[in-house]
Amino acid sequence: MFACSKGIFSSRQISELAEENLPARWLTKNLFPSYRTVCRFRISDEAENLISKCMNQLTKYLRKNNCIDDVSFIDGTKILADANKYSFVWRKNIIRFDKLNRVAIIKLLHDMNDVKYMGQLPAESSISLDDLDEIIIHLENCLEDLNNQIQKDKKLSPNPNKQKRRKLKSIKRKLRFRKNKQIEYQETKKIFANRNSYSKTDHDATFMRIKENHMLNGQLKPAYNLQIATSGQFINNFDIYQNPNDTRTLIPFLNKQKELLLTPKTSDIYARRKIDVESVFGKLKASLRFNRFSVRGIEKVKKEIGFTVMALNIRKLMTKVISFINLYTKIGFTFSSKRKSYFFRDLCHSPFLYLIIF
Repeated sequence: MFACSKGIFSSRQISELAEENLPARWLTKNLFPSYRTVCRFRISDEAENLISKCMNQLTKYLRKNNCIDDVSFIDGTKILADANKYSFVWRKNIIRFDKLNRVAIIKLLHDMNDVKYMGQLPAESSISLDDLDEIIIHLENCLEDLNNQIQKDKKLSPNPNKQKRRKLKSIKRKLRFRKNKQIEYQETKKIFANRNSYSKTDHDATFMRIKENHMLNGQLKPAYNLQIATSGQFINNFDIYQNPNDTRTLIPFLNKQKELLLTPKTSDIYARRKIDVESVFGKLKASLRFNRFSVRGIEKVKKEIGFTVMALNIRKLMTKVISFINLYTKIGFTFSSKRKSYFFRDLCHSPFLYLIIF
């Protein structure tokens, strides 16, 4: 979290910070973790449990000191995934390729000139992997019988059995290729789930339209949808989603609550949204420069954003503390250096807050 508060997210840079930065060395007790150790920890289950406990404790502390209230503002932003922007796989293409693959399989079965399979599998029927296995076994038996006949009959070319064997071998090879393609398409459909795209580099990432598009060509890029709930510019909760937008649920909800939002009390609360939640995204992307994840997979991504969210909350808490000190300094009440240290340590029993300021 100390590294995240400084805008450092790379494992190698965090390892370098632990060696060169004196407060970081004090936090690690002069134990210099390698970048592999940092990388293993940031995606471990212990990190997930630590983030959950820290979020709960910080939320209780903020509520106890009236830093947050019962009003929460929910908004989302898109964070780029650690994936190649040209590694896209589209659902419509996979459906089209799967259909063409099945048509090619049926054509091969007709080329077999086998009445048994031609009768059971018309041109537009769907065929399963078990059916393909049965057909391939049938072809292998036919090839074995042809080999026995060729060995018994030493007829020179043109030999009809050899021609038939050559044709069946070609069909068998093509059927195996089509079977592997069908397996590939089925696995791809499982990866899609309810999405229309995914990245070959990071299967959990979905291609979305990003605002930070310097080419201005509307290009889709692999990203995750970060949703946060804020109160007093503190993040109370967060989650990562693979859906590119929430308009299907948000618009009907806003239409239903339109009259409520026009009342004086609720309109004041709604006006706070621009100040409360948008500023958090500004600090996340502009101050910390967190625009892209460093890990792959939605579970690992949740852990990385958890550290970043905690760093944002602690930075915000320290901003309030500094404002409190400056306020009393202006009206004549000053803290000595010794009292400052005591004040910060009494505020939270973690030296991390003390190190951020000093």
